[in-house]
Amino acid sequence: MFRVIRRSLILPAAICLLTACASRPVDPASLILGAWETNVGGLTVVTTYTESDVQVQGYNAVPYTLEAGRLVLGGDETTARTVSFDDAGDMLQTDSLTGSVHRFVRASL
Repeated sequence: MFRVIRRSLILPAAICLLTACASRPVDPASLILGAWETNVGGLTVVTTYTESDVQVQGYNAVPYTLEAGRLVLGGDETTARTVSFDDAGDMLQTDSLTGSVHRFVRASL
């Protein structure tokens, strides 16, 4: 009898655990860290995010803020973008002024 009760509790417990993990919101500030690749005019460009700065390949790093999925570069509000992640390896940045969407993939350096 105890085996039946124990077995009948395993499935609901597993479902609750998986639901809790899946429903926990992911913090964009932690996902953005690291190197990302994108294509600009047919060229692959690598952009690297630290906890405070972003550096585009070949240029000086600039500070950024990322709060509630809103990315602002160097304190310039005209650079504001909405950041979202399809998964940990795909990032989308939507320009707040133009609505254009730019796709980045996690760089395999």
